[in-house]
Amino acid sequence: MAFFDSEGDRRMQRQNEPAWRALIQAVADAKQSLPRHEWNVLDWGCHTGGLLSLLSSREYSFPHLTLFGVEPDEKARLDAEGRLRSHNLKMLWSDLESTPDMFFNVVVSHEVLYLVELDWFFKKLRSKMLKGGAAFVALGSHTGNSAWMRWREVLRERYGHISYAHDPWEIVEKGHKAGFTVGYRELWPAGYPDTNWYSPPQDGWGEFTSMEEVLAFRRAKLLFQFWPR
Repeated sequence: MAFFDSEGDRRMQRQNEPAWRALIQAVADAKQSLPRHEWNVLDWGCHTGGLLSLLSSREYSFPHLTLFGVEPDEKARLDAEGRLRSHNLKMLWSDLESTPDMFFNVVVSHEVLYLVELDWFFKKLRSKMLKGGAAFVALGSHTGNSAWMRWREVLRERYGHISYAHDPWEIVEKGHKAGFTVGYRELWPAGYPDTNWYSPPQDGWGEFTSMEEVLAFRRAKLLFQFWPR
């Protein structure tokens, strides 16, 4: 079941763009350490393709990119196919299991890790990535965030999604044990780089109880890098 209707998707994209740009900048900063030939780039949880579209735009000077995505929602996946047709899209899959092993130079993902178990994720990520590649994963520090702990119940009751409140240090430790060199930092070291725009909550999703809570939610987002050893 989709999280958002069409208007909700547009609103979510506007809200997510600062995070996507910060994630892409991390890829750009690491570019000299990544393979300099063609890149196979996978967006795990690509939704309607906004992150891949931005990453492959002329705004960023990356090597030749071949784009791949994983998106379980069929409507979002079809929207991504249309959107990315002119951006060298190769393939979209409905789940990570279907993607080929040892195939991707770069994996990016924004706010998806909370939907899966960590042991499963790192086992799959290790099997999918080419030597010398890297994964860049953005995720809120959910364990210390009061809004997120309420929203977990909304996700379960409204959409049937089981979510995990992964502790950031657990992510780091399990990534290391799975064979990755792990980097981590705040996604926005200088603070959230955009204006927050208020919209009334719907059925509990997106509801904040105070100005302090919404600002803390923005500050809590982290960026992890996983480099196969």
